[in-house]
Amino acid sequence: MAILVRILRHTFRFPMQSLLSLLMAVVCTGLVLVLPGITMQFIDVIIAKKRPDLIIPTAAIGVGAILLRQLLFTLRTYFNNALELKLTHLIRVELYDKLQRLPVKWFDSNSSGEIMSRVANDVPTTNRVIIEGVDQAIAAILQFLIVLGYMFWHSWQLTLVTLIPLPFIAVLTAWWSRRSEPMWRESSEATSALNAILHDNLSGIRQIKAYTVEPQALETFDKASRKVGEKHMTVMRGQSLVWPGVSFIAESGIILMVAFGAWAALQGQIQPGVVVSF
Repeated sequence: MAILVRILRHTFRFPMQSLLSLLMAVVCTGLVLVLPGITMQFIDVIIAKKRPDLIIPTAAIGVGAILLRQLLFTLRTYFNNALELKLTHLIRVELYDKLQRLPVKWFDSNSSGEIMSRVANDVPTTNRVIIEGVDQAIAAILQFLIVLGYMFWHSWQLTLVTLIPLPFIAVLTAWWSRRSEPMWRESSEATSALNAILHDNLSGIRQIKAYTVEPQALETFDKASRKVGEKHMTVMRGQSLVWPGVSFIAESGIILMVAFGAWAALQGQIQPGVVVSF
């Protein structure tokens, strides 16, 4: 909870831009329901009741909703990137000011490369997580709740069948999140170590040349670079297994939903357009 409060505090250092982005996210989320509604209209009304006069108006509404959603998405992207740049500048300056006030002893136990990696790389990454994470998380939660209500309103039985894969996906992703966290940390530390070696070697290139220790410096850099690749591949091996597994569960759930929806439509319990809209 403390981390979440800190993230929100950073985000709302620019309240107007943050609220505007949130408002656009809410509107974009509401427009998600237009496409399935249009699909139901085409199948259950225009085709089933043979109403060709409704084709152009219905299509126009659908295209207009999609265009509005994409325009809002473009504006959100622009505002979010502008906000990210402002936050990156502020936090980077605050971090540099903090570094200047640290005792000299602290710099003896922390390499210059690691410090540079924190300031140059970690700050923008953190801000991207703050901006995109909060923005996308809020939009995803809103979309989930709105779509879930829409689905329950049309068919609670089909909705429950659709949600069957959700617990399995949640368990798998939660397990991988806990498992991969130390792996990502080790990968980041390896990258910081490589940056430290590169910085120190370039700073001391005259001494390296003076003592003709280029082969030893190259060997040290080679080992550090290989370690970065090894740590990154450790994470990627897990990713290559977990995310296809998640996709398999999700897509199998779609097949299960369509099969149940087809059976329900044949029994006359729901309209075919409801199955397609799901």
